[in-house]
Amino acid sequence: MYRTFLYDEQGEPVVVQLDLRNEFLKKAYEKVMEEVEDYLDAQEAMARDDNDTIPWEEVKAGLYSESGDQ
Repeated sequence: MYRTFLYDEQGEPVVVQLDLRNEFLKKAYEKVMEEVEDYLDAQEAMARDDNDTIPWEEVKAGLYSESGDQ
């Protein structure tokens, strides 16, 4: 079997376990995880207030100073 479900006391599925040796499931898992990471990143960005932002010029200057390029 390629997947296993775990259910809570009410019979609702709460966990799915995938066999990632199956290439189709592995690719689907990787795609879902990318989407989850994007969602979490967006949630974190929306939770920040305006005082947490860094002006682009400051970021750019920092990048150039780290790489030594201009």
